[in-house]
Amino acid sequence: MTAAARQRGRDGLFAWEKLLFQIAGAVLIATFLFWDFSEIADGKLFWVPFHKHGLPLGNWAFILIAILYISATSNAVNLADGMDGLAGGCVAMVSLVLVILCFVASEMMSRTTPVTWASYLLLPHIPEAGELSIFYASILGAVLGFLWFNCYPAQTFMGDCGSLSLGAAMGYGALVTRHEVLLLIIGGVFVIELMSVVLQVGYFKYTHGKRLFRCAPLHHHFHLAGWSEPQVVVRFWLMAAAFAALALATIKLR
Repeated sequence: MTAAARQRGRDGLFAWEKLLFQIAGAVLIATFLFWDFSEIADGKLFWVPFHKHGLPLGNWAFILIAILYISATSNAVNLADGMDGLAGGCVAMVSLVLVILCFVASEMMSRTTPVTWASYLLLPHIPEAGELSIFYASILGAVLGFLWFNCYPAQTFMGDCGSLSLGAAMGYGALVTRHEVLLLIIGGVFVIELMSVVLQVGYFKYTHGKRLFRCAPLHHHFHLAGWSEPQVVVRFWLMAAAFAALALATIKLR
């Protein structure tokens, strides 16, 4: 390879290129869900934890929220994938909650009664959403198997292909079950990681060089503060478990 060719070459995509592909994919998913929900009453409503009924949501608002969530969750998981086992363990806990939410959204309480779990718990009823329980259970099993080799010190790594795809899957599950707001609780660790980067960049630009954290995403801040990598990962797992439990508790609190 010539020197000129080496200078032109690069590995991977630029950040703006990845974001462009994420938005394009999110537009396709948003369009699919928009048409799929056209005959589902609860599908076009905006559902908030602790509230018994969905709120009216305009068509364009639905599409914009779908695009935002797919792009944001995809990047949030990607940002958390900075230490051995961190993203994988948190994704496993989010997947477990989504298995439950997808099942509750469509399945009957028993074969002898037409009452669904969604109507009993005052949650959005999305017919056939229970089929996605298999999908998220598969993600859960795959991630647990991956963690066997990804725990510290890691023998294999997730990379952008894994983290971006898993993040998009998390956002898709929230959109299908109409639990966009609840996902902020379920994936609280990913929200914190994403916001730490946003705050760090914003504060750095506003103060012309000062930093809010030692390093962002937030897990690097604690690592530089003296926590070992296994300490950071396990403590973030515990936070993820607490967020998942809190999210499940809100299902019954209406």
